[in-house]
Amino acid sequence: MVLFRTPRLNSHFFNKWLLFLFFVVIMPLNLEAHPMPNSIVQIKIEQKKIVLQLKLPVSELELAYGKSMNNDVATFVRENNNQLKQYIGTHIKLIDQTNHIWDKKVTSVSYDSANSEINGTYSETLATVEFESNTEINRNEKLLLLYDVIIHQVVTHSALVSITQDWENGIVNNKDKQIGVISLDTKNNVVRPFEINLEKGSIWKGFSNMFWLGVQHITEGTDHLLFLLVLLLPASLIVVNKKWINANNRKYTFMRLLKIVTAFTIGHSFTLILGALEILQLPSKPVEVLIALSIFITAIHCIKPMFYGKEIYIATGFGLVHGLAFATVLSNLHLQMKQMALSILGFNLGIEATQLCVVLVILPVLLVLSTKAYYAHLKNTGSIIAIILSIKWIIERLA
Repeated sequence: MVLFRTPRLNSHFFNKWLLFLFFVVIMPLNLEAHPMPNSIVQIKIEQKKIVLQLKLPVSELELAYGKSMNNDVATFVRENNNQLKQYIGTHIKLIDQTNHIWDKKVTSVSYDSANSEINGTYSETLATVEFESNTEINRNEKLLLLYDVIIHQVVTHSALVSITQDWENGIVNNKDKQIGVISLDTKNNVVRPFEINLEKGSIWKGFSNMFWLGVQHITEGTDHLLFLLVLLLPASLIVVNKKWINANNRKYTFMRLLKIVTAFTIGHSFTLILGALEILQLPSKPVEVLIALSIFITAIHCIKPMFYGKEIYIATGFGLVHGLAFATVLSNLHLQMKQMALSILGFNLGIEATQLCVVLVILPVLLVLSTKAYYAHLKNTGSIIAIILSIKWIIERLA
């Protein structure tokens, strides 16, 4: 007795059904599991210039450019640098409301690798495109970006657009503002001009943002805070017979600390100005090593007095080093003189306000603790921890 009869399938119908499953079900799932990376367009708005920083995935760029990079992207980019600049420049234009096409220059093309949770590690080509204006940019203007790098050939590709620097609107230092996506209009088969609306900002907004950037830089800078703490530890002490003892004099403590903190402020303010204006610049690695070394030396001094009475000079010298580290935040912005002057002032005030808050919070506690018999052990323990951390940072930063 037959309970179930399997129907005979027509082979031609079966083949069509398999193709349907592959293109409609399996292939989309595969694409979803392994999406191709997008391009990134980062816009920096300056007073007389707009700079585009592009991040182009190599796998997609190869298809659009029409040449294989043979798994040696760095060599290919180096040997074909001018051709890549020409290709990128051909596919980017910036037009203002008067239909004037801005002058442009592709200033650099280089290679890098990127990583994301979705795509894993992949190669990308970095490019910088600068658009110059003869006058200061009109902040109420709408600009049109004509962009189809890669997209003109790879129709499924997209470019994610964000503003990474706009000083007057408080957008600096990794505070990106996503403004849209450039992709093919599949209905009309065109890549439409992308609108960049230049919002009217203010000097006050730019200044206040730099103030809070200074606050953030100190609060997130463990090494800077640790150095300040190590400076505070012996503030209420004096040296007798080459040993630290309690001064029992709050006026002395206040005046001594005021002189040390002021000396440190003068030191870091001086090099902050020189570094931000790119008058004095040092590689970041030796500067970071010197900062860790300043913590090490000051912590040793907290345990065994090395330069008692000369702390002002030491604080000034170490302040010069710390100021160079502060300056890198501002020098990377490449601002015009007016904005840079306000940025230096706002950033420095943010640093000083944070330091003052730290002193006002910690100093009263230290004044009370310094009268206790166990304060010497507490001070030495804190100094040893600072020494260990500073050695760790020196080793890491020399590596």
